[in-house]
Amino acid sequence: GGRRALATQAGPVPWHLLRPALPRPGHELSALLSHAERIDVVLRIHDEHAAHFDQAHVGTFWRSVSRIARADESQRAWIYDNEDGAFAAGRETTVRMAGLLEPPSIACSAGGIWHAGLGHSPAWDEAWRWLEN
Repeated sequence: GGRRALATQAGPVPWHLLRPALPRPGHELSALLSHAERIDVVLRIHDEHAAHFDQAHVGTFWRSVSRIARADESQRAWIYDNEDGAFAAGRETTVRMAGLLEPPSIACSAGGIWHAGLGHSPAWDEAWRWLEN
């Protein structure tokens, strides 16, 4: 029940879970990302909380995108249609955090990007450079 149940419901994430003025504790933010069922929800969580992301959140963000894309063909099609624009902020966060990422977070990020079918256009070159180093 509680916040976890709200985060897994289909539909918009309730506003009180996304208040940027009150950063979510790390485990709650990870749970929101991990239990999201649609790409737009993951992107909205990122937009509201990216300033508070740590290295685990970066990996969880991309792993969640991948999980959703692999589970739902319509979500995967949306990713293909919106790859460069919709994920620009996520790429920027990944690049910003890249110097702090430990190997497990790098693996989650790179694997999530790849398995979601992302990362093929030139817009991803900088993120790949950081993740490969």
